[in-house]
Amino acid sequence: MSQDRGECSVTEPRNTGLGAPLVAPLAPEYRRCVVYVLIALVGLPFVARWVNEARPPEHRPDLRVLGAVDALLVLGVASVLRWRLRVDERGISRRRFVAWHLYSWDEFASGRVREGVYRDTYQFPDRPPWHRALSLGPLRDADRSAIKAIIERVWVRPPAPDPPANLAFRFSFRKIAYIEPVCLTIVHRGEEQRYAWGEVRALKIRRSERERRDFSSLELVLPDRTITLRVAIDHGRAIPSWSGLRGQPRPDPATVAAALQEYVPRARIVVTSLSEPPANWAEWDDRRAVFRGKTKELNDVRRIMWAFGAVSLVVCLCDNSRGWASVVPMLIFCVVTWGLVWLVFRYIAIEHWRAIEELESQLPARPAVTTTTRAAGKRPW
Repeated sequence: MSQDRGECSVTEPRNTGLGAPLVAPLAPEYRRCVVYVLIALVGLPFVARWVNEARPPEHRPDLRVLGAVDALLVLGVASVLRWRLRVDERGISRRRFVAWHLYSWDEFASGRVREGVYRDTYQFPDRPPWHRALSLGPLRDADRSAIKAIIERVWVRPPAPDPPANLAFRFSFRKIAYIEPVCLTIVHRGEEQRYAWGEVRALKIRRSERERRDFSSLELVLPDRTITLRVAIDHGRAIPSWSGLRGQPRPDPATVAAALQEYVPRARIVVTSLSEPPANWAEWDDRRAVFRGKTKELNDVRRIMWAFGAVSLVVCLCDNSRGWASVVPMLIFCVVTWGLVWLVFRYIAIEHWRAIEELESQLPARPAVTTTTRAAGKRPW
């Protein structure tokens, strides 16, 4: 597959015998962010000096330490612009500062490379921690898609975990779930509630990509409750919302998903990809539910931001004991800070509504509704 250089800086090699190396830089939006940060860091010493000169001589701190720290930050941020990925016949090489580090095709084909916690990330467990993750996230969409297509032709995923016959874990507050071939048992404060697998109304597994084995969130809908499990990402680590029983290790997300998929009736399982076009109506409807939840969260954040801005304005206007000459600079600082935060929030909201519009354009064909289903007032899935 060969693509136009004007649209994509990476072309797929013939089979895996690559010709000339193909280099993919940072996506334009990330380069712009780096430039904005550099402009702020370069302007910081001048602002600090201007503020320092406005103070009385006896209260002026030494700014040389600040200047040295700022210079180091400028060099560190500027080095991000040197980030590159290079694809050749040996594999994928990454440059962070000066040296190139190779992730060979043999490693991808060894069956040891796993999906990373982030989307478009690959984990190499045999490497040192600082070279263990290879991310395609900073690339442009076209570059990322082309490189992933190359990787998919070579990459051999590790074998899927065998679903255990019995699995137990703690979740929520002092609740324990026992997954057994016969039934699902929920224990809370010494009371047991058993559910036959035929009673499960739906199992909703949401993944960043459909082919992954873990999940970002999982909902098990029972007749009288809904069990929700989530996996948060913090500094490159996956943090599940459940834990193992005392003295036992915590089951990983792939094992929990495999165990539930083994026993829940297949017709009631919905696997949703959060980044790919929906494969069926049930998946499309589940993604709409995810977007509805995120819309509510964005509305709550917007109200908090307006309240915080109003409180900051009142505090700045009331603190005039030192005269308006001290109030105006603080007011300008708060307005600029709040404006920058609002711009970031506005960008997130625009991307959210753009994703909703894209999902609406991917509406699959609605499944046929039988007379019995229509009479019962139920959804066909």
